[in-house]
Amino acid sequence: MELTKRDALRLGLGVVAVAATPATLFAAEDKTAEAIKAFTGGAAVKDGGVEIDAPEIAENGNTVPIGVAAAGAASILVLADGNPNPGVATFNFG
Repeated sequence: MELTKRDALRLGLGVVAVAATPATLFAAEDKTAEAIKAFTGGAAVKDGGVEIDAPEIAENGNTVPIGVAAAGAASILVLADGNPNPGVATFNFG
């Protein structure tokens, strides 16, 4: 393949266009913090009081068995941090 001046100019303009595009267009939004804020109503998140039983590495990413225990909890929100849609499940107790 022979690279002509016209092809080199197109290639150069393409590189400049990609470099000038804001990085926020390529990055997925982190919706985990937004989901936590909406679930807690903006209340501060505290450490402790929750026990999570989940495998370190799942054999099948489509079905990952987990166990969650939180004494006195009215609801539990399970999120997958790093996913474009982090919401996994919400459990409300009577």
